[in-house]
Amino acid sequence: MENKSLKSINISDYKEQSPDQHLIDIINHIHSTKSFDNLLLQANDWKLKQHQLDDLDHVEYNGLTTYQRLINLVLLPNDQQSKILYCDIIKNQLLRNQQHLESILNTSPGTTINPKILTTNNTPCSKVFLFDIDNCLYSKKLNIHMLMQIFIRKYFQYILNLDSYDVAKKLNEKYYKQYGLAIKGLINDNQDLKIDPVEYNNFVDDALPLHDIITPDLELRATLIKIKESKKFEKMWLYTNAYKTHAIRCITLLGIADLFDGLTFCDYKMVQDMSCKPDVSSYWKMSEDVGLIGETLDERLKNCVFIDDSLRNLETGIQLNMKQCILIDQDVTEPYEIDAVAKGKKIKVVGSFSDLETVLPEIFE
Repeated sequence: MENKSLKSINISDYKEQSPDQHLIDIINHIHSTKSFDNLLLQANDWKLKQHQLDDLDHVEYNGLTTYQRLINLVLLPNDQQSKILYCDIIKNQLLRNQQHLESILNTSPGTTINPKILTTNNTPCSKVFLFDIDNCLYSKKLNIHMLMQIFIRKYFQYILNLDSYDVAKKLNEKYYKQYGLAIKGLINDNQDLKIDPVEYNNFVDDALPLHDIITPDLELRATLIKIKESKKFEKMWLYTNAYKTHAIRCITLLGIADLFDGLTFCDYKMVQDMSCKPDVSSYWKMSEDVGLIGETLDERLKNCVFIDDSLRNLETGIQLNMKQCILIDQDVTEPYEIDAVAKGKKIKVVGSFSDLETVLPEIFE
């Protein structure tokens, strides 16, 4: 398979797309009007599980669709009674999520978790393919990132006793820019509150109704199997800023849980030493987890291929001498390259995993 010449742009010209702006507008409308009036008219093109919102009568729980239950979180005030209701909503959703996960585990190869993911698998190696999960293995067009923001901001309101959802929104944005992860900012800036990051994970990522949104992706599975069967990599490794429970749920719902050899996650139990991409300490931790050979990080990462939806994370990968870094952006219709500042390398940009055969043909030979 021949290398195809790709269009190239400067890294300063890349504009990262925000999550679905239409969905943001809907949420802002509901929050400002405190009403569901005209919701269906505004949201009739927002898709959940590839169905129109007004066709979702079968996705009901306690009389509400998944979408309505999520938006109800935005509308909850911050009085004591509402806090109790908020905790009950989360508790019920966690139970429902767990029951669904247990019902599909081991029902097919893709829902059978490779035991290596759950244990230490740091046998020495040098050639590894690293995979981010959120907005990477599943599409950002599912709007899960936006739903995460709703849950994060509501937790901020709850734990910090904020009167306004808007204040929580601004705080969330500040922490993401400053720390790369909302929970890191929440802990570092509010040490007197002794924030429990595991509770945060329960109220945010683990409470997301992912099984109403993510479905098995057969095309993704086929591409991953091709990569695995190519024997070009000693390990296929998950590398995420999420906690392990969220990672495992995502790959199980996608039907690819059997294809990976290990997982590096953001350990929310390590409150003071929590590291996440793009911190260099996170890449060190990942290299230890994987068992990459070398005295320096440059030596360890020189044969690694890394795919992520964050340009910042990939820039760090380039600076640390990774062999190939690939940005996945589902708005892209044709692959191209970004000229990276460091190491004289380029970051490949793809719209889907099927594009990997175009930008990395040597893997599929």
